[in-house]
Amino acid sequence: MPESCSPDGDVIDCVLSHQQPAFDHPELRGKKPLHAVGYVSGDEYYGAKASINVWAPRISNQYEFSLSQMWLISGSFADDLNTIEAGFVQTNNEIAIGAAISSSSSYNGGQYDITILIWKDPKHGNWWLELGSGIVVGYWPSFIFSHLRNSASMIQFGGETVNSNPSGYHTSTQMGSGHFAAQGFARASYFRNL
Repeated sequence: MPESCSPDGDVIDCVLSHQQPAFDHPELRGKKPLHAVGYVSGDEYYGAKASINVWAPRISNQYEFSLSQMWLISGSFADDLNTIEAGFVQTNNEIAIGAAISSSSSYNGGQYDITILIWKDPKHGNWWLELGSGIVVGYWPSFIFSHLRNSASMIQFGGETVNSNPSGYHTSTQMGSGHFAAQGFARASYFRNL
């Protein structure tokens, strides 16, 4: 099988879609991937897109992390909450999930972002992930969801850090650039083109 390397040296094996472990599930056998676009109907969401400003935040220790992400949500915490954040059938052998992004923004300097699109295929019901302008990475099969099998009821954009300091002390792990939105472009991290 052909393989390629990501910019940070990860080897990405090309696994034909019908040979991926996810296709061992009985509901995926014999399925073919198709592509569509995201849309909204009332309070039902069938996709979301955003350009996310890329930074290399300072992390306090090995047990903490900082992330920016887009969530598609349906259900509730009390009743089988479904979210799409990561973990899907990968169909692209040139993108390494979890690999480092080669360029990052700097305070008062160059700004870099990545565009992410998640959409629901109206014919087969799967949720697809696309990067940039047309690089299809993979999908989440609809059968793994209960509420998201139909549509998302909410979309959220934002960041998150993990604070491992006990007793309410705040971590110095940064979120995004580590600066507040009021500082503006080239200083604060952003989401755009939502």
